[in-house]
Amino acid sequence: MAEKIPKFRTDKEEAEFWDTHSAVDLLDEILEVEEPIELSDRLRGEIRKKSKKTKISIRVNPEHINLAKILAKSKGIPYQTLVQIWIVEGLKRELKEELK
Repeated sequence: MAEKIPKFRTDKEEAEFWDTHSAVDLLDEILEVEEPIELSDRLRGEIRKKSKKTKISIRVNPEHINLAKILAKSKGIPYQTLVQIWIVEGLKRELKEELK
């Protein structure tokens, strides 16, 4: 039987779940369909390949990391997720400025 998406008590719990699970594997749960969706192994692989994240290593002031951890805790999410959100927001803002 396919895995089910659990009921989450907190945003942090949900963020941790999605950090370790792929939405591709839970399509039947996410989409409201009468018949289950069947994807070929090749297509599943392509989707996973495109959704993978690349690990990077950067030097960051420990004080800034601690501040990010405090802010993330207040939001109920892992601090790495918050930093990823900030990166995406910054990229969008910069691209918007570039395209003016």
